[in-house]
Amino acid sequence: MKATTILIYALGLACSVFAKNADVKPEGEGTQESPYQFVQMENFVWLAHQRDKIDAGTTVYCIQTVDIDAAETDEWQNFPEIETNNINGENKGAWTLNYDGQGFNIENLCIGQTAGYYSALFALGSFQLKNINITGVKSKAPYGSTGILVGGMGAGYIDNCHIKGTCVRATAGLIQEVTVPQGDRVEISNCSVETDLTNAWAGVIELVRNYGTLVIRNTSYKGKITIGDEFGGDVISAGFVKALQLEEKHAKVIIEDCYSAAEIQCANSLLGISGFLGMINNANYGEVVDIEISRCYATGSISNTRPWGSASFLTVVYGCTPVIKDCYYNSTTLKKADKYALPKTEEEMKQLATFENWDFENVWDIDEGESMPYLISELPEPCGLFALLLLPLLLRRNRN
Repeated sequence: MKATTILIYALGLACSVFAKNADVKPEGEGTQESPYQFVQMENFVWLAHQRDKIDAGTTVYCIQTVDIDAAETDEWQNFPEIETNNINGENKGAWTLNYDGQGFNIENLCIGQTAGYYSALFALGSFQLKNINITGVKSKAPYGSTGILVGGMGAGYIDNCHIKGTCVRATAGLIQEVTVPQGDRVEISNCSVETDLTNAWAGVIELVRNYGTLVIRNTSYKGKITIGDEFGGDVISAGFVKALQLEEKHAKVIIEDCYSAAEIQCANSLLGISGFLGMINNANYGEVVDIEISRCYATGSISNTRPWGSASFLTVVYGCTPVIKDCYYNSTTLKKADKYALPKTEEEMKQLATFENWDFENVWDIDEGESMPYLISELPEPCGLFALLLLPLLLRRNRN
């Protein structure tokens, strides 16, 4: 009887610790020379608990050294909510997180929301993120108010990060909101999202508030985006980015070599749905802003019970004139009139000759007559000696 009582007590204690998301300090010192080595989700919890103890201006370095099974997050009462701008506690000021996933996977991640508006693996702040693979992701955040990789991002960059899932309740597939500080720069490159999203506004980013320079390169979305009846009305949604809000004169946006293959379903949208970009708004109307979108395309489909206002590539522009060059949309499936990109049939979209000034040696590839262009950065990344032998063969395929 006594042994049984002890066992029950031990199990209860274990469950209590588990429910509270026990933190585990990773090996390393958090410096560039000796980064923290992440091997389990409890390392993320530990880092989240350090946010008010890190001095302003500090960069904390982390690397992932193994695949991490995050299935336990499905039962967590509190998600890590990693924030680097110290909005709570001692308020020591903003610091930066540098996280290198080194190509390892984070599997079976379930994003919950218990504290702030921004919910994601990295919730809010300045991030330098690279080589992260998130697979099998899902979300329990209410109203889809979350990104998957980042909730709210200030300065920093995201490079070579890839997300795959089934059906995720999220505001956007990669980042919920980007706010670029004045005189600063945010760059997103070589990323992909391949998952269905429900109650979502965009495949990659919901909203950009730009006071500086934003660059998005070599990034893609594939999947279905569904917005329920409760989110009808004044909705703008898009396959790639919902809205670019330019808050400062001379703010700059560059989007190049990107695509969206989104099937979008929305109820009662009055403001419109777009296959690629929903809205560009210059908040300083009449001031000079620099927006250039080059070598991008949209395919997929748009379904809206109120079809007016929608467009196949870009829906609405206020207060500025974006420069859009060598951009296309699949007119076979996207039938809304669009004055910003060129319509091409599905057959034409599978022909290399259609895409003028596109780099099919270093950036893009195509299976002539079989597929639309896809990014070379989407190829799986082999490791070690095998990569040296195999990668040249992968890059040369379809050129014989």
